[in-house]
Amino acid sequence: MVAEAVQRRLCAQADLLQEVRLAQRRGTARVRVVAEEIVGGIRSVAEAEARMLMQQGGAPLALWNHDVVTPAGELVGCPDAWFDEEGVAVEIDSREWHLDPQGWERTQAKRARFASFGITTVPWTPSRVRQQPREIVAELLDTLAWARTRPRPDVLAVMRSQAA
Repeated sequence: MVAEAVQRRLCAQADLLQEVRLAQRRGTARVRVVAEEIVGGIRSVAEAEARMLMQQGGAPLALWNHDVVTPAGELVGCPDAWFDEEGVAVEIDSREWHLDPQGWERTQAKRARFASFGITTVPWTPSRVRQQPREIVAELLDTLAWARTRPRPDVLAVMRSQAA
């Protein structure tokens, strides 16, 4: 619920953090953790779980929900996780948000756009993150190792605007 308010731009991250800081501490521990995750770019429970698995599995730190742009500033896309050194994106796509006809088309167009710029995309579902943690971390580490053998895509990662 907290992440959704930021995702739908119903409130700015700064406002959310201010409210959490001003609130009484009793009974707000989980909200405080979630607020800090949101500031770090996490936008869903599946992303938070994936981030924890990546850290535990020894993956390098990822940038979460940063825009990937060309050197001229043209938006390429906004992957869930971005490994900047390797130019690798991780997309965690749930049926709820991506299986309707429009969502499916948007997801396919985004992956095709990433590919057209030489960006390798590792697609996961939230259920795989939960049910196959070792397998997805191994996939990621293998993909990152492979990506280091090819030229890095000519793109930049920039933090998304935090305005509501």
